[in-house]
Amino acid sequence: MPVRDEHIVARYYLMAPDLPEQTCLLWDDDKGGGSCLVSETVFGAGYSDNYVVAESHPHGTHSTTLYWYIVRNRSNETSGDSGLRLQAKGPFSTQQYATLKTQLHLPEFTTVLTDLE
Repeated sequence: MPVRDEHIVARYYLMAPDLPEQTCLLWDDDKGGGSCLVSETVFGAGYSDNYVVAESHPHGTHSTTLYWYIVRNRSNETSGDSGLRLQAKGPFSTQQYATLKTQLHLPEFTTVLTDLE
């Protein structure tokens, strides 16, 4: 049983197999597995019709925060496709992400794991 298995939207989850610090943004392959699109330690996520976003502390380093976004592909979300063509864009610094958020209208982080923040 994973220690964290939190649904974000469609086939995107915050997943940690053994320790909370292992939380990643996972794409569920609909076959009992998946791929981490953003590696540990992810502590925030959000979504809109066009994007999924994530914020992380790389390897649990709380002094550094990196930001990521994924362009949603609705046909992948509803098919049996493995989603392996999905790619997280990033990492971005706080300043870079702020610029991208304005340009692309990226969503807010609606799920924040305060124990990892």
